[in-house]
Amino acid sequence: MGHDVFISYASRDKPTADAACAFLEARGIRCWMAPRDILSGMDWSESIIDAIENCYVFLLVFSSGANESPQIKREVERAVNKSRLIVPFRIENVTPTKSLEYFISTPHWLDAMSPPVESHLGQLADTIRLLLERRALAEKTQPLRPPAYVAPAVSGATPSNGAPSAGLPGNTDILAALSGVVSAAGRIVRRKAPRLFAAFPAYEERFLRAFGFLFGGDRLGAPAPEVLPRFSILAGYGVGAFGVLWNLWFLVETFFPPRGSEAAYFFSLFPFTRVLNFAVEIFGLLASLALLAGARRAESRKPGGLAVLGTTARHTLLVVAVWTVLTMGTLLLSSNWRRHLAASNRWDLTLAVVRAAALPALSLGAVAWLSKRAE
Repeated sequence: MGHDVFISYASRDKPTADAACAFLEARGIRCWMAPRDILSGMDWSESIIDAIENCYVFLLVFSSGANESPQIKREVERAVNKSRLIVPFRIENVTPTKSLEYFISTPHWLDAMSPPVESHLGQLADTIRLLLERRALAEKTQPLRPPAYVAPAVSGATPSNGAPSAGLPGNTDILAALSGVVSAAGRIVRRKAPRLFAAFPAYEERFLRAFGFLFGGDRLGAPAPEVLPRFSILAGYGVGAFGVLWNLWFLVETFFPPRGSEAAYFFSLFPFTRVLNFAVEIFGLLASLALLAGARRAESRKPGGLAVLGTTARHTLLVVAVWTVLTMGTLLLSSNWRRHLAASNRWDLTLAVVRAAALPALSLGAVAWLSKRAE
C-alpha cells in the first residue's frame, strides 16, 4: 500500500487535519490527504477513490462542518464499502446525522473537544499505530519500518535455490556516473587550484571591505600582534568552518523541510519564523566566511586579522540574541501558541529555541574573548 491513513475532513477543519497529518507522519505513519496528495492533472474524485482503496485506516476529523458535508458522507460510505477501519476524531461536541451514524456508530471514537487539539494527537497516533501493528501481525509484515537493505550478490555467485541473482538494477550505472563526475571535478580543481589560491587574498580583501563595520572590514589597518595568536586562529577556523556547514544545512531545511517533520509542522504554525530563520542563516553564512578570512589574515600576520575575528564574533553574537528574542516574541504573540499547543509543547519549543541559540552563542563568545585577549 502507498499509505497507511486516509484523512477525511471538512474544508474549514484543514488546520486541524494538517496538524494531525504532520504529527502522524513525524512518527512514521504514512498519510494521504487532499489536496496535498492529488497529482496535478488527475481527476479529483478518482484520486480520492484510489486513495481510500489503498489505505488501511480511514481517519475522519469529525465536526459540525464534516457532519453537514455530503462529500464526507460519500467518502465514509466508500471506506465502509471497502472494509476500511474508521477512526472518527471528534473535535466538536456534535451528534452525527442519521446518514453518518449508520456508518460510524461502532468504530473507535476519539474525543478531542477540549483545546488544544495537539494534546490529543498522541492518543490518536497510539491508536492508529496499534491498529497498524495488528494488521502487520496478521500479514506478517512491518509496514512502519523500512525494508532492510539486502546487499547485492557478489559477481558470479548464485542464490541457494540456483536462480541467478538480479542484484540491484541500475546501481552500477549510477556509481559509474558518480565516479566520473568526481574524477572530472578533481581534475578541474587540480588544474585550477594554483590560480584559485593565488586569487584568495584579493577576494578576501574585497569581501571584508564590502561588508565594512559588520565584519571588521573598516579595521583592516589594525596592527598585527607580535606573538602569533594560535588559540584565536584555531577558534576562528573551527567556528567559521562549523558555521558554514551549520547554516547551509539549516538553510536547506528552512526552504525544504521534510514532509511530516517537526520543522514543517513548526513553520506551518508560525510562518514568520521561516522568514526570520532565512535572514539569520544568510547572515550566519557570511559571518562564518568572515571568521575564516580573519583567521587566515591573523595566521599570515596581516594587519586587521584579529580585528576581523573580534568584530565578526561580537556582531554575530548580537544577531543571535536578536533572533532569540524575535522568535520567542513571535511564538508568544501568535494565537497558535495558545490555541494549538499544550503546555508541554510550549516548554519543548522554548527549550528548542534556547538550544538552537546556545551553541552559536558560546562559540562566538569564545572567539570574541580570545581575539580581545590576544590584542
